[in-house]
Amino acid sequence: AGLHQDFLAGKKALLACPKFEDAPANVAKLADIFAQAKPASITVLRMEVPCCQGLSVVVDQAKKRSGVDVPVREMVISRQGQAVEGPGAAALMT
Repeated sequence: AGLHQDFLAGKKALLACPKFEDAPANVAKLADIFAQAKPASITVLRMEVPCCQGLSVVVDQAKKRSGVDVPVREMVISRQGQAVEGPGAAALMT
């Protein structure tokens, strides 16, 4: 319920789906965006379902390709709506 206040306030949102979209195309688009926008940080907010894990890989590849060195934070939203931080966070929700 607090998605906007907890994660989007004062930030720009980019949406992608690693299951239904072309991953190499998303890497290229995000790399261009990162290179031009030079964000101070990146937060990957994804669901705990297995197909969403690919989003972190896409963002990591885009960051490397862009040459922008910024911190990346990963937040995983559980099926129950809880937010857990960090790589492998989905494993913590079982």
